[in-house]
Amino acid sequence: MNNHDAVLVQSTTGGFDPTREFLWRDGTVTELPSLVPGGYVEADQINDRGQIAGMAGLRTARSHAVLWRT
Repeated sequence: MNNHDAVLVQSTTGGFDPTREFLWRDGTVTELPSLVPGGYVEADQINDRGQIAGMAGLRTARSHAVLWRT
């Protein structure tokens, strides 16, 4: 959560299924775009400017740092 009450939420069905990441802000939930088809995303931090830092990749390959701007 940042100082503007924006919250990151993660959803997964478990196992090796891709995770889904969401941003909850002002009563609205928005799914963060998947950056790798068939891969996973992990949103880790959100700052007060709405920038979200995390990781994305395939389970069989290296992950990469990513930045979402909201």
